[in-house]
Amino acid sequence: MSGFVSSSPALAGAQNSDYPYAKIHFSITADSTNGVNVMYHANKKTDAAGEGAGWGANSDLSYKTLGNDTYLLKSYNGTGANASIMAYKVTEVSSSQIDILFNGQSVSFTPDKTADTNSDDSAASESSSTQGSTDTTHLTAKQVDDWVWADYQSETKFKRTDYMFEQDMDGGLLNIYLREDHSTQDMKKAGAAEQVNPIIASYRINKDGELQRSDDGGNRYQTVDTPFPD
Repeated sequence: MSGFVSSSPALAGAQNSDYPYAKIHFSITADSTNGVNVMYHANKKTDAAGEGAGWGANSDLSYKTLGNDTYLLKSYNGTGANASIMAYKVTEVSSSQIDILFNGQSVSFTPDKTADTNSDDSAASESSSTQGSTDTTHLTAKQVDDWVWADYQSETKFKRTDYMFEQDMDGGLLNIYLREDHSTQDMKKAGAAEQVNPIIASYRINKDGELQRSDDGGNRYQTVDTPFPD
């Protein structure tokens, strides 16, 4: 995930004075790349309208080594004569940072906490709260995802693997955005548009270790009744 960047067409694919900032989520799988732009207001808060869109389905990913830990990634959007090439120059700066060249401008990315479900990183807070034997002010990324899924799963017919979990620390609050992953087979069979991965639920864990949910795009939150799944 990138830090905040200007929401210029070169980087975020859009120019909107209401959303001057963006964060770019970029992932690489065995056969494709995927990107999602999340747009932010000047106060660096997002909402349902700024949730962004995916960059579109692509396939047949290949790479070429350019030297000095730098690679050219290439995949195809579409098929046959209508296929367009998607190419990115990627440099491995360290084990925790890669730089990607977008239209002549380099953007730095660090691992999204939710990308590694075995991460030991914990949510920071100022006070202590426990549910059962678990201190919910110091949860790993996987534990956070487990709690969000425990609350949401009764509302969907899809599997957990059909969703993406995104976490973002903001002023002592851990925000969690649950997105549909429209690249999965089940989502495709259901007719989901592959160009977008919409946010369908917004959660946060407050400084007291309580899981809260917003149903109005993040304006108001209410503490959920779902206990932490020990």
